[in-house]
Amino acid sequence: MRLLILVTFSLIIEFQAHAIERKYSVKDFVRYSEFHDAKISPSGEYIAVTQQIDRQVLMIVLRLTDLVRVGLIHGNPREQINDFFWANDERLVMQMSEVTNDRATPRSLGQIYAANYDGSNARVIFGINSAAKSIGSRRQSGKIAAGAIIDKLADEPKHILVASYPLFSGNKVRLVRPEVYKVNIDSGRRTKGPRAPMNNGYFTTDNDGHIRLFNGTVAGFDTASYRRTKQDKWEQLPNDYQDLIPFHFDENNQSVWALLRSEKIDNYGLYKMDIDSLKLTEILQPERVDLHPSDVISDLEGNLVGIAERDGTFGYHYFDEESKTVAWHKMLARAFKGQMIRITSFTEDGKTAIVLVGNDKNPGDFYFFDTETKRADYLFSRAEWLKPDDMATVSPITYEASDGLLIDGYITRPKHSATPAPMVVIPHGGPAARDFWSFYRETQLLAHRGYTVLQVNFRGSDGYGLKHLNAGNRKWGSRIQEDIADGTRWAIKEGIADEKRICIYGGSFGAYSALMNVILFPDLYQCAVGIAGLYDFETQRKLSDTADYDMADEFFERVMGDDKQMAIKFSPIYQTHRIKVPVFIAHGGKDERTPIQQARKLRKSLRENEISFEWMEKKNEGHGFFVEQNRVDFYTALVDFIETHTSAKKR
Repeated sequence: MRLLILVTFSLIIEFQAHAIERKYSVKDFVRYSEFHDAKISPSGEYIAVTQQIDRQVLMIVLRLTDLVRVGLIHGNPREQINDFFWANDERLVMQMSEVTNDRATPRSLGQIYAANYDGSNARVIFGINSAAKSIGSRRQSGKIAAGAIIDKLADEPKHILVASYPLFSGNKVRLVRPEVYKVNIDSGRRTKGPRAPMNNGYFTTDNDGHIRLFNGTVAGFDTASYRRTKQDKWEQLPNDYQDLIPFHFDENNQSVWALLRSEKIDNYGLYKMDIDSLKLTEILQPERVDLHPSDVISDLEGNLVGIAERDGTFGYHYFDEESKTVAWHKMLARAFKGQMIRITSFTEDGKTAIVLVGNDKNPGDFYFFDTETKRADYLFSRAEWLKPDDMATVSPITYEASDGLLIDGYITRPKHSATPAPMVVIPHGGPAARDFWSFYRETQLLAHRGYTVLQVNFRGSDGYGLKHLNAGNRKWGSRIQEDIADGTRWAIKEGIADEKRICIYGGSFGAYSALMNVILFPDLYQCAVGIAGLYDFETQRKLSDTADYDMADEFFERVMGDDKQMAIKFSPIYQTHRIKVPVFIAHGGKDERTPIQQARKLRKSLRENEISFEWMEKKNEGHGFFVEQNRVDFYTALVDFIETHTSAKKR
């Protein structure tokens, strides 16, 4: 074990030595993480750990004194534990996903399971299998609805609040108003509560467990409603409050802490909103980036006491200097300098905690932290076989697009590499997503093979405010692609990239961007790779699972437009005659988000225009490849393809 001792303002850390030089296989980078999450029981007697074995994520429970396994919890081989918490010192509650309809990729169907720490009395308490008697039982007819946990009800350790979303054919969530149930975690018995005022969305409770807020959709747009008290009727918040992400109420249930952005507040900032007057009190408003809900720091009672701001790398902001949690977090941040800190769980008395640390070179290490002795013991790593000292550094960058807009991104350079180096450009999916300063396995794989990697948060990316997000609307095949190409040119101009050895690769919308970039800028790249890509707007609008949503037409019109000629112009299947470089296309046969029909249309078009291409289809995979061997197959082929077309001999 690695031992850490905090003494006043300093920490002495004993680390095991890493090998200075070590070669890794493709599988080393793409194999499943061994451990996903770890949380301590309320008394501190046990630690529950989710662990991946083959395709199944199961839970082991360890006795803390000697780390001996005392419990094993799992469903059938088709089920995975996504998230969990200790409801009390005896019982755990888990949110599950399941492999369905011969698809390799698990998806959540809203199953909620509960079990004792030793694996006994395990049963489905909500979801499509809730009529079954135990975890892993054959599905029976019964209450067919997906569940999402709203509130753990700290004052009622035998109950939780669950939002119920009815399912229809194909186990897809029906877009109707969800309902609230109080569910007994031992028996699964439930008591019906209020119904949402609009479709889809999620509920927020106050400190007494009463439903006070609901975020849903109306005509395809985010809409938020509130209740002044638990007895009052729902009222819709003003338009400037619609893009609201609530966290928790203050101790008087008078104000709610929430992230908010609007036409007046471009970036998600942190505010307190008075539930009666709707007056806003600013807590933290970043200048360029959005705050993100996953980056909050919460104390023992679940109150928000700090948050990370992810501009470039990261920085912490604290809001309660009297909080013990803040003091502990600051201590850990000093000890693990340059790494992000997440406290996964506390004991009920706050004397011990489980901490996860990681950064751009470290996929994550778990520690047991004693808040009284200021001592932290190393437990295990998510991927202990990947040594941080061997990984490449990820550096934030900013460049100016050709129309003057500032674009942020990241450069990952291989260790001990000369510049300019061969480069792979990886545009992210979405497009309403963003890349962070973080550990990316595929980026590290490519850097390990000698490639610089460029990631860009082009316009249309989320995380940089509404203006940046909406600037990509109806610009999917034009201005967004120019931003990516501008980043590539910037890397060439800066002497980072060898202009004769550049490939572009992405997944989903990133695959679309890879194809569109070699169509629009055929002399900028030497090859292109797409996995699970969008290649035909018409097929996407008609066959994608997003077409089932009631706001689908409004969404597609807003982001793609309704001009048929533009749809043809922006769809790669109609533009392959402009491609001059080899292409590699990979797709899952069960992909519902970007159906494989459009990849097959692209293949047909490539053949007709005599474009050199390679093809990989995994018939039971969904949106991206999940099965470990399929991942190894794809990334091995990816590396070989890129190396073939960017080798020094090709110059």
